[in-house]
Amino acid sequence: MKEYVLERKIATGGMAEVFLAHHKEKKTVVIKKILPHLASQADYLRMFREELQILSGLQHKNIVRVLETHAQYVVMEYLEGYDWRVLSQHQIPQKIIIYLFLEALAALFYVHEQKIIHRDISPQNWMLTSGGQVKLLDFGISKHEQRSHETVTGVLKGKYGYMSPEQASGGKITIQCDIFAMGVILYELCTQTRLFKRSNDLLTLQAIAQCQVEIPEGLDLRLGAIILKALERRREDRYQSCDEFRRALLECEVASQQEVLEFIRALPRPRNQVLFEVTQIRQADRSLVGAGVLALGLAVLGLGW
Repeated sequence: MKEYVLERKIATGGMAEVFLAHHKEKKTVVIKKILPHLASQADYLRMFREELQILSGLQHKNIVRVLETHAQYVVMEYLEGYDWRVLSQHQIPQKIIIYLFLEALAALFYVHEQKIIHRDISPQNWMLTSGGQVKLLDFGISKHEQRSHETVTGVLKGKYGYMSPEQASGGKITIQCDIFAMGVILYELCTQTRLFKRSNDLLTLQAIAQCQVEIPEGLDLRLGAIILKALERRREDRYQSCDEFRRALLECEVASQQEVLEFIRALPRPRNQVLFEVTQIRQADRSLVGAGVLALGLAVLGLGW
């Protein structure tokens, strides 16, 4: 990385660390590199290289752009704006939310068309840039569909509050897991309320297994029906593609690009953006409790959002 100067660390996750950096020609970039103590461990190095392979093969206006890939680090475009976790702390007009989701679902539909399952869809992995663009940021535990069966049985990967019932119980991973996660985010942005997050991981997974969702009074009925469809407990009952999900949202009022830019300008100036957050990768106890959710013999890990 001789041609780059690391300015400051943005975040440290379970597998990698992220730096704000600039090229010798002063161009600002983001560098994500595997943690030094994991660079010699075959499993982690394989996961990191799989992410780099996936990222480098994706070209879409709503996906973070990769500038360079190397054996143990990747150089990405620098984005200024707000991740959706930060946005969730503000009252977002419904038509702005619809705009965000139309852009995001277009990106995710493209990802699925490449036979890739993201597996870690969450608010902090989406960004609204200062210029009004929606960007998907992280592919740390993504899998090609034909390789999704390689996930070790009894291992849960992802952020628990956004897992689908089948993902939380160690079942088959499909694109409907990503669609369910988008439904959770849509509910939370519309209500400013966490849907499944509880005081500890076990209770969170139990809530997902039960999958009891009620749409609050006052929410647009059409939008409420769309959310419920995305959050069906059985994956066969959900939207079967992000394009189908997107077409349903097109029936709602959508903000214009100008309205989105005006909304952004009215927000407080963003702090330093965190482009990477720890994703849990934990062995699961195979005993079942309640409605069939996996009982995890884990300490509470405190994911926050």
